[in-house]
Amino acid sequence: MSDALTTYFNDYAESALNRIHHGLTAIQFYNDAINRLNNGIDISDSIPEIKRVGNDVARETAKDALADYEQRVKHAWNLPKSLAEVSTCRITSYKERLENLPRYEVTHTFKLEAGKVTVFISTANRNHRLEIEASGNAMAARAALHELEQYLTLAALSS
Repeated sequence: MSDALTTYFNDYAESALNRIHHGLTAIQFYNDAINRLNNGIDISDSIPEIKRVGNDVARETAKDALADYEQRVKHAWNLPKSLAEVSTCRITSYKERLENLPRYEVTHTFKLEAGKVTVFISTANRNHRLEIEASGNAMAARAALHELEQYLTLAALSS
């Protein structure tokens, strides 16, 4: 297996989980703030800026921030454009009752000239498991992995 691919997709999974964790925490915060503002509860003790800008501006700002964080969580598993162009992605998630984060199963299938490479990531809380498989005989699989490494290089250079 390729060390470059393993390193890249391990970092990718950890980064996505960090974005999701941060985003879900922010979503909960802004939902609570909006609900308290809608119910007329003074929250200026925890957010002093509200005294300066007022409840209406604070509510609209919180709604904008909430929408932004929801989009960040929704797109946490997106690949860079150059990789997304040669892949298909399937993401499923579900929430266990006593866990903080949803569990994700992410499958990226890269259809390359040399063959097909499948990257499977499954998560449990802040942990993940990574599997990278290339189809075909050993030579074709190695060529497909090498080609995917070249796409990773292109993605790194274009970002």
